[in-house]
Amino acid sequence: MKSRAIVAASFGLGFCCLALAAPGPTESQAIELLMANISSPGAAPGAVVAAPRDQGPQGPDYFYHWVRDAGLVMDVVARLYARETDTARKAAFERALLEFVRFSRRNQLTPTPSGHLGEPKFNADGSAFHGPWGRPQNDGPALRALALIRLARAWLAEGQEATVREWLYDGKFPTQSVIKTDLEFVASRWRESCFDLWEEVRGKHFYTRVVQRQALVEGASLALRLGDPGAAQWYLAQARGLESELDRHWDPRVGAVVPTLERDGGIDYKTSGLDASVILAVLHAGAGADRFGPLDERVLSSFRRLENEFAGLYPINHKGWPAVAIGRYPEDRYDGVSTGREGNPWVLLTLAFGEFLRVSASAAEAAGRVAVTPVNVGFLRAFGASAPVGAAIAGAELARLMAAMRVRAEEYVARGRLHADGVHLSEQINRHGGQMQGARDLSWSYAALLTAGPLAGFVIGLPAAGSTLPGDRARR
Repeated sequence: MKSRAIVAASFGLGFCCLALAAPGPTESQAIELLMANISSPGAAPGAVVAAPRDQGPQGPDYFYHWVRDAGLVMDVVARLYARETDTARKAAFERALLEFVRFSRRNQLTPTPSGHLGEPKFNADGSAFHGPWGRPQNDGPALRALALIRLARAWLAEGQEATVREWLYDGKFPTQSVIKTDLEFVASRWRESCFDLWEEVRGKHFYTRVVQRQALVEGASLALRLGDPGAAQWYLAQARGLESELDRHWDPRVGAVVPTLERDGGIDYKTSGLDASVILAVLHAGAGADRFGPLDERVLSSFRRLENEFAGLYPINHKGWPAVAIGRYPEDRYDGVSTGREGNPWVLLTLAFGEFLRVSASAAEAAGRVAVTPVNVGFLRAFGASAPVGAAIAGAELARLMAAMRVRAEEYVARGRLHADGVHLSEQINRHGGQMQGARDLSWSYAALLTAGPLAGFVIGLPAAGSTLPGDRARR
């Protein structure tokens, strides 16, 4: 078990120094605060609590290991591990990742109310949570697989194939390894209805489907690299099945990708068809996603519709501060403690809009051109593009477009940091006064700050071991 002080010391900064930085945490401070929620006091080694236990008398109880949140946090730790050059710090990141792998395998084997890997959260000691909840939530296994595939790539790049096979992907069926267990679950159950990432609506969700598809695509590459071609073929076949389902989420009447189809439970007051989870889906699938990626005209249109909606919705967006504070969806009634009140902007979503613009600008730079379509023209005009519909933006105009997007990205990151309580980030920003609200020191908020800045678009390549998949060979 690590205390917060020990974790802080291991990363070179004491918490006594944190109050000196304003506004918001620096990169080093964000890493410390993030790591303090991994294997924290009162939790099992490898547990990633959503927020510390002490939230005060009016604070929410977030001292649980959510599978989704943990996957996103440990994806950041895997990126930090891959880029780290200091031996001691790299070892600390690796230790946290190994503890997470062990804890995750324990989760996979623990009987839960869901009866399968879609169980949303566990008690911090690793035992099953038996209280009422929106279950199942089938995005968690996909996100955990994506995080650990990133770790596997880093280890393979370092020549640690035996370690990957021992801890992450054994290439066997039935399997005893974490990644393959998660991929088998996703491949066999992606057609099923579940609750969304906000834990409020049951149905078929864009966010869940995007991360499931990406996990299967990246899992297929890993399987092929490790000599499991039958599984790779199976995973890709299921990914192709998801592709046609994803296309159904585009609604030209809304001008956005709608978050949920075939709703069959949960709240029924989300009528706008707008949800910032669409932008999160693109980011959490990874900068290299080849479908509904950062330059997809439908995603760009969704970004613009959401930005416009939240600009007018929250009073704090009328005060001249940089960029727009972004909430979950316009009809939100969760205030960070209870439902039935006014929803607020979220720190992680405001930061995510900045990250999206950075990633999109980089994708445009790599492509060398952006086609102007009736769907994305509103987004492009907002950044000063003047090329007509049907033309392509390239050369000097593309350079100006990317520069404008990167400036706005910085404004979004500044906006996310602006409302910090000293260096501490909570879940939400009060829509009227701008103060932090909801769970204090939310792990996901610090993860979002890091991916919006130094880790935006960070990719670890997979060492090649063959360039093609086998033909229609049966998996089993």
